[in-house]
Amino acid sequence: FMLSTDDTSGSGKITIIQDLSTIYTDQYDTSRDYVVGESVYSTNLGLFTNVNSYSKPFGRVISVPTAADKWLGIEGSFTNDR
Repeated sequence: FMLSTDDTSGSGKITIIQDLSTIYTDQYDTSRDYVVGESVYSTNLGLFTNVNSYSKPFGRVISVPTAADKWLGIEGSFTNDR
């Protein structure tokens, strides 16, 4: 799995999230500033962003990244919001 596009560490499995869920991720557009409560969208590259280029929001921001804590907190009903 090293140096391949498989990011599952060789397991071939992914996480499935259903219903209202909270996630903390480092997979977001770091060139953007985020505000608690705003909508986030998923780009074609699989990164979260607050740029409204997509028809439906993926969730909403519940925690913004900082220098001390790089994680973006998102809450959403992921199966319904996409």
